[in-house]
Amino acid sequence: MPIFLLPQDYRVFMGLMFYHVRTRREKRVELLSYCLMPNHFHLLLQQSNDYGISKYIQAFLIGYSMYFNYLHERVGPLYQGRTKSRLMQNDVDLVNTSRYIHRNPNKILESNQTLLAYPYSSFSHYVQDKTASYSKILSFFNNDPKIYESFVLFESKSASPDLLPY
Repeated sequence: MPIFLLPQDYRVFMGLMFYHVRTRREKRVELLSYCLMPNHFHLLLQQSNDYGISKYIQAFLIGYSMYFNYLHERVGPLYQGRTKSRLMQNDVDLVNTSRYIHRNPNKILESNQTLLAYPYSSFSHYVQDKTASYSKILSFFNNDPKIYESFVLFESKSASPDLLPY
């Protein structure tokens, strides 16, 4: 079931997502990467304190569900099942997860569209936005957005997914 029906839905979701990162007296999480798809989303978060991720997710997902149900005149749960999480085992796992998240729109993009043009992902911010702060991931790429862009866009059937491009 889609969780985003209108462009406005994506904007409201992102607004709540950023709001709950920036407006807490006690910072719960750092948002490292994100991608919103029509029926799901991916967030790469770094927890700042105990239960930070679960409190963050709960706060903004409840708000978005209330908005969505009101606007689209529906009742009941919006999400199917529980949110899934996975602990990053090491730095390679971290950057490969960011790559996976940023490549996710390839599943729905038309052949003439690019990942950089997809508006509901942090990928374009990594590569084009000089004011964005994604230093945690970019630090593995000499803080060079072009190297990270090449890493995300690189496709090879023989390359090991456990290798960084440096």
